[in-house]
Amino acid sequence: MSRKINLILLILLITMAVAGCATSISTIKAEPAVYVGKNVTVAGEVSLEIPIPFMDFSLFQIDDGSGRMFLISGGTYHIGDSILTSARVIGITEKDSKKAAAEITRETANFMVENGIAEPVTAANLSKKLIRLIAALGEQLEGSYFLITK
Repeated sequence: MSRKINLILLILLITMAVAGCATSISTIKAEPAVYVGKNVTVAGEVSLEIPIPFMDFSLFQIDDGSGRMFLISGGTYHIGDSILTSARVIGITEKDSKKAAAEITRETANFMVENGIAEPVTAANLSKKLIRLIAALGEQLEGSYFLITK
């Protein structure tokens, strides 16, 4: 029985250590030049879940207590779930909405191609639809940041 308790304690300690390494959403948004295009570990609670039609991905809104950010993921999360995930930060810092949309579309399509999610033409079309979906959900395109993971 004590081996079982020790194993549970070890798993709990590892989980707490990994969660302590998570980057806060407010930090990502406050220092976008440091994080955009890089992978980060984030922890938070799922506050919104929207399946993306014709894809094995969903759009989730993650809230870590310091802020909220969208996550595009193939994970099977539900509202209220606590998650810890590694994801690439996609976003823009420019003030021109057309340039911003083009940058986000390009970065998202590149991610999809690099990770074998879609071919280049399909990835470009899907990423344009994702941008429209995020904009429709009320995020202002300028200064928007989101995460994407396999």
